[in-house]
Amino acid sequence: MFTLQNISFSRPLFHICDPGLGGRTATIRQRLKTFDVDNAWIVPFNPLLSKTFNAHINVEYCSSVRCIQYLCKYINKGDDMAVFVFSDEDLRHDEIKQFVLGRYVSSNYAAWRIFGYEIHISSPSVFHLNVHLQKRQLVYLTEKNARQVIENSKGTTLTTFFKLCSVDEFAATLIYPEVPEYYTYNNNNWKRRSHGTELDNWPGVCRKNVIGRVYNIHPTKQEIILRMLLHVVTGPKSFADLRTVDGIICATYREACLRRGLLNDDHLHRTLAEASNCKLPWQMRRLFCSILIHCNPSNPLNLWESFRQSLSKDIQANLALRDGNDDVYNEALIDMNRHIRRYVIRGLSEFHLPTPVHHEAPLDVEYMSEKNYNIAELTETITRDEPRLLPEQREIYNEIIDSVRLNQGKLFFLNAPSGTGKTFVINLILAKLRAERRIAIACASSGIAATLLQGGRTAHSAFKLPWTLERKIILYVI
Repeated sequence: MFTLQNISFSRPLFHICDPGLGGRTATIRQRLKTFDVDNAWIVPFNPLLSKTFNAHINVEYCSSVRCIQYLCKYINKGDDMAVFVFSDEDLRHDEIKQFVLGRYVSSNYAAWRIFGYEIHISSPSVFHLNVHLQKRQLVYLTEKNARQVIENSKGTTLTTFFKLCSVDEFAATLIYPEVPEYYTYNNNNWKRRSHGTELDNWPGVCRKNVIGRVYNIHPTKQEIILRMLLHVVTGPKSFADLRTVDGIICATYREACLRRGLLNDDHLHRTLAEASNCKLPWQMRRLFCSILIHCNPSNPLNLWESFRQSLSKDIQANLALRDGNDDVYNEALIDMNRHIRRYVIRGLSEFHLPTPVHHEAPLDVEYMSEKNYNIAELTETITRDEPRLLPEQREIYNEIIDSVRLNQGKLFFLNAPSGTGKTFVINLILAKLRAERRIAIACASSGIAATLLQGGRTAHSAFKLPWTLERKIILYVI
């Protein structure tokens, strides 16, 4: 017997009756041994499923449609596997070899694959649609065919959609994502479907259950505005048509969106609502921070209050609470404030959002992040990489480490051709200093260069430098 508690937007809590309170007991014999079992041994199950499949099937209660986030990940996570190796040498990770060695193929799985049965079914089908600015589509070329590709560039699903609307009366009634339901795309052209459900008012037009999916665009990219227009404008024949509102051609896509009333916070609400169905809570918090930094929402507090439940879902589950409360939301705000202060000095208060309450003594976030490295991992890196230093690299390495230890405050310029190990030496220096509980801030002039350094960031991010440097400017650098 099971009773359920705390199932609203959280993991179900099962209460199983103890044998002394009416719970059942049984004695089973297995491999010449006898076991006494009670209800505590039994996981939630469905008798009909167990009898039908003659197998152990654990059945859990799905308290929310948000469970689809985890369901999709479990379906695509792959086979069970395990690999372990005993070796004193440094291991080189070979992903292909690791997959082959660790893959477990049971007799049932082998038979299923031998007979060629379907592993999974996806329905309805999804057709991806390109989105790009005018004359900004991707073109793939080589040195041999560059001239030919430029002169005879092929159309995209978007540009051919414009042509289709110019010659097809029915297509002119559709918005871009609806086109795959009625047309197929072959040889860079849209053609009417020959099979499917015929429409009564449009002879020769057939419909099939296909989802047209316009590629996602990051909120900071210019194409996001174009993507919004493609979801509301019917039958555009050119990029200019997308910018046309009430017969007036707007100068920019943003102006067209403003005239159509699309650029209030409604599109940000839709963005977060869509993300809540497929993203994990911590991913949503990062998205929320990106919206605050790059999208200039008119009412950030309203966005927070509308989606704070989804933004704090994991924290709520960890605390085993039925509904979100102030403590749960406060923890979510602390996490977002910690992330956003890397880019904005004042954190969430910059956007008129509630300031999170730290239950412990307030600590400097930047300081704590620089002191929070794993010493064991750093020591392992040093032990592994120090013997690999070449004589000249070791000389540079020792010189810099000694200058830090002696508080000499020197400046060093490391100059060498590409591929000679500059990044290797710098990362080893960072590991050595951090292992000694010192603060070593890794900065680079570009984001790509910063990714090569452990804990690397751009100078603009680390020191909150403005994009345009002026004479009279205050920098928060001591």
